[in-house]
Amino acid sequence: MVVTHFEVTGLTCATCLAELLERVRSLDTVEQAAADLTVGGATRLVLVSENGVDAVAVRSAVESAGFALTVGTTLSAPHVGTAHLLAATIASGRDA
Repeated sequence: MVVTHFEVTGLTCATCLAELLERVRSLDTVEQAAADLTVGGATRLVLVSENGVDAVAVRSAVESAGFALTVGTTLSAPHVGTAHLLAATIASGRDA
């Protein structure tokens, strides 16, 4: 399992967040997606996939929803520590 962190800017509300998650969850390689909305800053987007995600496809999905993407860090499970709490939570199948 591969977890990839991205930062997305331009989100202003929960509706934006829902649109973002709908777009990235529709990608074939994305098994799970979660995000922590940050209004006025970068929202952390965490994607879980079997073999990694196509960053170009993720960027296209994010931009088609009207937001901007910064590619982040790719990690392999297991995830340890508070810095990876969101990734560990969704990788384990629990609700974030």
